[in-house]
Amino acid sequence: MIASERENNNPGNVLVEGFENEAIEAPFVEKIELAYQELRAIIPTLPEKLKVVFGTNYEYGDDGVTGSAIAADAIKVGIKPDMENRSVQFEKIRSLIFHEGYHVAQGFYLDGPGFSALESAVYEGCATIFEREYTDSTPKWADYSSEDETTLRRWYDEMKDITAEQYFEPTGETWKKWAFYDPETGESWRIYKVGTWLVERVIAKTNVDIADLSTSTANEILGMLE
Repeated sequence: MIASERENNNPGNVLVEGFENEAIEAPFVEKIELAYQELRAIIPTLPEKLKVVFGTNYEYGDDGVTGSAIAADAIKVGIKPDMENRSVQFEKIRSLIFHEGYHVAQGFYLDGPGFSALESAVYEGCATIFEREYTDSTPKWADYSSEDETTLRRWYDEMKDITAEQYFEPTGETWKKWAFYDPETGESWRIYKVGTWLVERVIAKTNVDIADLSTSTANEILGMLE
């Protein structure tokens, strides 16, 4: 079935472009639809129609759900097929759509112009705080309480020297080390932790709601700290 036919059969806002395991993934479509409708009420600049492709580019988390913003009107959603307790995945979908949808609103997606490590940190910090504040999620990657400010500033200074070409180099190793886990240092979630720390400082300084930053670029947000 071509995309236009799917859209005609689906009067909602979510257009499924492809399943990886339809029997498992199809029951999540209604949850995605409801979450996206709610999200658009908060961020009306989002496209009316959101394309969803099921699958993943990296390992599943503990809750068996992954996601990534892939284009100006599309996201990828991964549903781990062999979860014993699928209710955990259903609970995660709303916060996932809010996080990835925020990326779409800010223009931070895979089919974009490319972003430096520091820009990526700010965008991840924004989406993480938005997810946390608007869905009551508790993303572990946002918790930097075990790091002192000296460590956060060191990571921040190191990120400033990593260009878009270096951060998203073809092997994906640099991105994985900074975004997830670096086996050489034993450090984890550095992009997310620094981004959350920086954006929280912006919010504290300006008293802006995180939803209102959805149309701001990373550089504009960093400029608010000056």
